[in-house]
Amino acid sequence: MESWPDWAAPLVLISGPPLSGKTHLARVWANDTGATFLHGSQLGTGSPAVVAGEVRLAVIDGLDQLNNEEALFHLINAIYLRGGSVLLTSRVPASGLELRLADLKTRLKSAVSAEIGPPDEPFLLELMAVLAEEAQIAIDPAVAAYCLARMERTQEAAVNLISALNRRSLALQGPLTQRVAADVLDELSRR
Repeated sequence: MESWPDWAAPLVLISGPPLSGKTHLARVWANDTGATFLHGSQLGTGSPAVVAGEVRLAVIDGLDQLNNEEALFHLINAIYLRGGSVLLTSRVPASGLELRLADLKTRLKSAVSAEIGPPDEPFLLELMAVLAEEAQIAIDPAVAAYCLARMERTQEAAVNLISALNRRSLALQGPLTQRVAADVLDELSRR
């Protein structure tokens, strides 16, 4: 991200699991560069103006939710002709996308790809601490470690867990004990 405008290719794809920071990175880049920010599901519903306009930089967030392959292909080509760049985000790498348009597949094969892998334990513990602090709930490090050992190892699971612990904490108006955490984890596993 920081090497723009000296990217190795004008098309960059960041892939990773939900809530891994793809959209956040894309928004930061869009804000820093003035890029137009679109969601994959929006292409084709107003993108002709983008293609016909002077847009040189664009973010397409949610490539895996793309509903108009031709619109994306034309957008990429128009931006290439203007000497611009396109940043794409997706929950799956380009090789995992089910695309019908051969020319779009070729374009995506030429993209510089970066994959955000699954989070490690220290990252998840830090994420849980930050989320708890934002929710203004106190979570003992031992309770957080207890939860981490029993939850799915994803950012999405951490967000859902802290949200559920926050609701439970408000309802109980008491501390988040290991027993409370166990009950919340059990409740979440049944969803």
